[in-house]
Amino acid sequence: MPIKCTHCEKEFSHNDALLQHVEAKHPEHAKKPTFSSKTKNHLLYWGIPIVVIILVSTSIWYFGAKERGDAIAEEIGGTANAETNSIPNSPIHWHPELTIIINREEQPIPANIGLNPGAHAPVHTHETNGTLHLENNYPSENNMRLGYFFDLWNKEFSSECIFDYCTDKGTLKMTVNGQENNEFENYIMADGDIIVVEYTSFNTT
Repeated sequence: MPIKCTHCEKEFSHNDALLQHVEAKHPEHAKKPTFSSKTKNHLLYWGIPIVVIILVSTSIWYFGAKERGDAIAEEIGGTANAETNSIPNSPIHWHPELTIIINREEQPIPANIGLNPGAHAPVHTHETNGTLHLENNYPSENNMRLGYFFDLWNKEFSSECIFDYCTDKGTLKMTVNGQENNEFENYIMADGDIIVVEYTSFNTT
C-alpha cells in the first residue's frame, strides 16, 4: 500500500523513501535528532567514566562507614545496627549493674533469675550483687529492655510502680550512669550501665 506525503500528496512505496523525500523537499518539517552525532559521542566518552566514578565513590563511602560503625560496636561487644546503634546484630555478653532502693534501703536482687537447668534466658543473674548478664545470641528490642528482666523475675516495674510501691503514694526515679532516665521498663540496656531505680514514699522523713 503506497504511503502519501502529508505535505504534497506524493506517494511512495516505503517509509524510507518518504523520509528521504521529506528531508529533501520539506526540510522545515523533517525531524531533527535530539543530539548530534558529535554530542552523542561526547556523552558516551564522558558519561560512562563519570557513572563509574560515582558508583565506586559511593561503594567506598558505604563500606568505610560500615567498617567504622562495626569497629565502634565491637568495642562494646557486638555489631551495631546501622539504624538504631542500640540493638546489636551479633551475639553479646554484656554486664549492666542494677540497684533498687526503696525508702533508702537497697533491695536484694536474687541470684539465678532467668536460669533453668541446661538453659538460661537472654538476661539473667548469677550473683546477688545486681549484675545482670546479657548473654544473648539473638538481641532484640524486647529482650534487651530492662522491663524484660523484671518480667522474668515476676516483679512489677514501670514508670508508675516498682514492686508494690507506686507513684500514687511516693516518687519513682531512675538514673542511668548518673543521668536521670524516664524510659523505665522500656530502657534498652548497654554494657557497663549503672542503673539505679529509687522509690521514696511521701511519708518518709
